[in-house]
Amino acid sequence: MSICWTKFSSIIKQKSNKKGRSTNPSWSWSLCRGNEFTANEYPIEPIHDFVKTGKQFLGICLGMQLLFSQSEEFGINRGLDLIHGNIVKFPKTNNENNFLQVPQIQWNKIHKSREKEWNNSPLEGINDGEYMYFVHSFYAIPKDENVILSYTEYGGIEYASSVIKDNIVGLQFHPEKSAKEGIKIYQNWASQISIKI
Repeated sequence: MSICWTKFSSIIKQKSNKKGRSTNPSWSWSLCRGNEFTANEYPIEPIHDFVKTGKQFLGICLGMQLLFSQSEEFGINRGLDLIHGNIVKFPKTNNENNFLQVPQIQWNKIHKSREKEWNNSPLEGINDGEYMYFVHSFYAIPKDENVILSYTEYGGIEYASSVIKDNIVGLQFHPEKSAKEGIKIYQNWASQISIKI
């Protein structure tokens, strides 16, 4: 199991052998430091090795953003490049030139992607248009729309609010803050990897 949570104050490292490779591949760590997006200064090879095992990998909020190729947060920074695409900041005004509150801190709806069904995903059993809790200033633009699991609209901008690619899942919203439907997402994910919660 591997979860990339936001707001860790430091990297939680795995035990490593002399070559710096993980000796416990069933657990990974977070590359999230505060709210800052950067994989630039941390080794990413162990995470790529973990994903190649086929075990499930889940990124939440900033953890989802780290899955992508690069972000414009604090300049241009590279991500894990597990999903091709970019992370960009919400503009200060929307298409109608109205002020847009950034960061988005609110309950907002998630909608089914035109490309993916929610069956056999962590969103299985969640209603289209269900409210989830969001706290973020940046959003993902995947190069391949086929990875989009759900989308959300904010200030006239429609963006990917969850993504899935093989064994990788990213959720921009916070399931743990999204009431019983959010907990259902964790339960779905855990059942897919045979963990009881």
